Amino acid sequence: MNKFSIDANIGATNAIKPYATDYWSNSIGLFHTNLGARYMFNNSFGIKLDVGFDRLKNDEFGENGNSLEFRSQYLRTSFQLVANLGRFMHFENFAPRFGLILHGGAGYSTNKNQDGPLFGSWDSPDKDNMVNFIVGLTPQIKLSKKLSLNADIALVNHIYQQRTWDLTETVNRRGFDGLMSNLTVGISYYI
Repeated sequence: MNKFSIDANIGATNAIKPYATDYWSNSIGLFHTNLGARYMFNNSFGIKLDVGFDRLKNDEFGENGNSLEFRSQYLRTSFQLVANLGRFMHFENFAPRFGLILHGGAGYSTNKNQDGPLFGSWDSPDKDNMVNFIVGLTPQIKLSKKLSLNADIALVNHIYQQRTWDLTETVNRRGFDGLMSNLTVGISYYI
């Protein structure tokens, strides 16, 4: 069993809510990327540490286009637990090259104005800091003993999100304020 792997993915993002009036993003924005490292304690359970980056921008297409202009950069880190659902469903008996992984955990996120300072103050209007909770599902196909092709769909929910995705208004709700989804494809390399 390969216990340690490195994952690299690229794909689409959708910052679902919240937005200020007259601001919204593309339903599917085409820039999300993430890198992760996974360690499996056994064939069923493991842990994962990852970093994700999203570029968010105003919607400019179709009948619902013409959002007011904004550009922001979202950075997320998270520590997650991993469960090998393919193992629980005995994929090795009927589809040994296929896998299915469930992952979920929590971490820290920041969203900053693309034109703002890289390291602004904690309460800067050009930056928002929040706690994220992530859950995702990753189907895999083994290309060799060391390499797998994967797809991932993840839902990221935030608490303590103080500003809208466009960073123009404050958010006054408590609890889970922000919601984002990611859809990616990538590779896993087993060490």
